[in-house]
Amino acid sequence: MQSEPEINDGAVEDTATASHLHRSAMELSYQALNAYSSGLGKVSQELFKLALKNELAAMAVSTDEGLPSRAVLQRSAAFLAHQAGADEQAADLARHCLSGNLPKYLIQQLFDIVSSYQEPYSPF
Repeated sequence: MQSEPEINDGAVEDTATASHLHRSAMELSYQALNAYSSGLGKVSQELFKLALKNELAAMAVSTDEGLPSRAVLQRSAAFLAHQAGADEQAADLARHCLSGNLPKYLIQQLFDIVSSYQEPYSPF
C-alpha cells in the first residue's frame, strides 16, 4: 500500500507518483491563493514556488499513461511558475508544451501565458 507523499519544504519522497505530486501541487496552489486573498503576498509566492517544485517533479515521473497527462502537468507548471513570479520559466514551459500535439483547450491557455511574458524591446 502506497501512502501519500510527505511534503517537507517542498521535497517529496522518491516513490511518489505523478498523480500524488500533482495533487500536492494543487493543494499548495490553493493555499497560496488563500494566502494571497488574505494579504499575505510573500507567503503566497513561496507556496506557489513549492507547488511548482512538486509539479515539475510530477512531470519528471509522468509516464503519460493516465491522468494527469504530461500536457496538463506542463500547463499547470507554466501557470504555477507565472504565479510564483518566474515569468521567463513560465513562458519557457509554455513554449515547450506548445511544441507538442495538444488538445485545443490547452493551446489557448498556454498561449496566454507566453503572451503575458514579453521582454522589453531594445534595439541595442
